[in-house]
Amino acid sequence: VPLRSIHIKGNVKQNLVEFSMTQNYINFSDQNIETVFFFPTDVDCVMTKMEVEFTFEDGKKEFLETQIGEREKLVAKYEDYVS
Repeated sequence: VPLRSIHIKGNVKQNLVEFSMTQNYINFSDQNIETVFFFPTDVDCVMTKMEVEFTFEDGKKEFLETQIGEREKLVAKYEDYVS
């Protein structure tokens, strides 16, 4: 995996934690990189969103906000999309 670095920043307010994680990848090939994240589903935890910023070789940036939902439904939707 062409992962170059990881940076995690957190903010604690009473019993809530908000954190951001920055991962930097570099793609040395012409093939797309696909990354899949699985987060633990604890009854005391809620994930509200995930935002991704892509920076291309020419400096152009694109942003993506991911979908959060039940794994089985999202996997089926992804498999339909890929096929």
